[in-house]
Amino acid sequence: MHSVSQVLFVTVAMILVGCTTPEPEIVAQPLIVTPGLDEVQGEYTASVTVLRLDGFPASGEPFILELDMTGPDPKISSGTIPESGILKMTGFAGGPDGPTYQLIVGKHGVEADRFQLAQETKQQSLQITVSPEPGSRYADIPMQDLFSSDMENLATFEGKIIYLEFWASWCGPCQAPMEEAEKTLRKNADEWKDKVAFVEVSMDDTPDVPRAHVTKYDWKSMDHFWSSEGEAGFFSDAPRVYGIDSIPTALLIDTKGTVVWRGDPNDINIESKVAELFENSN
Repeated sequence: MHSVSQVLFVTVAMILVGCTTPEPEIVAQPLIVTPGLDEVQGEYTASVTVLRLDGFPASGEPFILELDMTGPDPKISSGTIPESGILKMTGFAGGPDGPTYQLIVGKHGVEADRFQLAQETKQQSLQITVSPEPGSRYADIPMQDLFSSDMENLATFEGKIIYLEFWASWCGPCQAPMEEAEKTLRKNADEWKDKVAFVEVSMDDTPDVPRAHVTKYDWKSMDHFWSSEGEAGFFSDAPRVYGIDSIPTALLIDTKGTVVWRGDPNDINIESKVAELFENSN
């Protein structure tokens, strides 16, 4: 899979906070830095509130905080998110030129976000929403139709089985599962009509290249979109919401809107995976 862990970071909006005493009932989980990671030692303090998609604290979820860097990402701290959903970072490096941190949440190890303590103030507050993973509800995202340029939301397909795939024209490992998905949908077109949607979201920097790519390979059975909102590519809104840090990545969503599978489509038989869910839904 193509990874952007060496080049991608998302600077989370910072909300400056005063030196007020926290309410007694709000208990934060202090983060203990792994000995030997001198590059993350500093004078910055941050309260990181981790929320589920429904807006409630992601309490009880396991987490790992890593240092995002070239090569393997060293683990800084790990544990379980408390009832308040707040992780307290004390004594960390920060500032405009400070390190980039990566927060991974949940049993399936889905990246929640990359962030920096980029403001100059030494006390900061961040809010991060956990990305959808198996067992959770899907997240709605805005997308631009690759051919009509009309804006559409993933919620348009709610009630159907949704095979959601993030890909790009330049991504070598993306090509085989895209071709397989097209063949699968054509083969089952009659039986799956109006009941199954293959939603392909291109993360190319512009829509022109994937549009030509899809046309060249005649992948016309699937629903094609471009992640147009926000910045380009991995920085755009759709992959950020779904915690996409490498492609191809696909998710399978049932008729009730629950994510039942997430992973690399090269590792599964797409037809069998969708067919199994289709049979169970009837």
